[in-house]
Amino acid sequence: MGLIVCITGGTAAGKSTLSEHLYSKFKLPQFNPGGYQRKKFASLGFRSPAEYHKQLGLEKTYYALWPEFIEQIRTNISERGIVIGGVYSSEFLELIKREFSGYRTCLFNVAASRHIRLRRFQIREKFEIKKAKYEFRALEKSKCSVGFLSLLQNSDVVIKNQTTFQNLSEQGEREFLKLQNEGILYV
Repeated sequence: MGLIVCITGGTAAGKSTLSEHLYSKFKLPQFNPGGYQRKKFASLGFRSPAEYHKQLGLEKTYYALWPEFIEQIRTNISERGIVIGGVYSSEFLELIKREFSGYRTCLFNVAASRHIRLRRFQIREKFEIKKAKYEFRALEKSKCSVGFLSLLQNSDVVIKNQTTFQNLSEQGEREFLKLQNEGILYV
């Protein structure tokens, strides 16, 4: 049975870093709904997620994309599974489980303090601190409004990312190998 690793966490917690590490280490395909979303709306002239969420609303910028997300997962998934870097609602997680019922689904929660995440976000996006705080708050608000906090209660694995991205990758790899050793995943 293959494994679908869904990664959740706050803005700039390290979800993409962990997803990329699991891809490179275990050669599992990956899909990043947030990256897909940003690329789609950038092509329509939007500069940031805060901007398109505010102007169009979550119905058009998140929920309406679920069929496209599922199609991207279907296109990229292998027999062994896939890593999905950025799942923010229990409803979307349940949709993944229904659509891919032949796979075991596991939710990894990447946790980091708000201060660390805000600083990483500011560096990554190259924003001045005032702009970074505004964009960060807007993203966090969007995640909370789609049920992010209730999703966290369903986490199978919690990875605390308080130090370096190398430590994050090592923690993620250890948790992934635990699943393999428990016979849940065959790589």
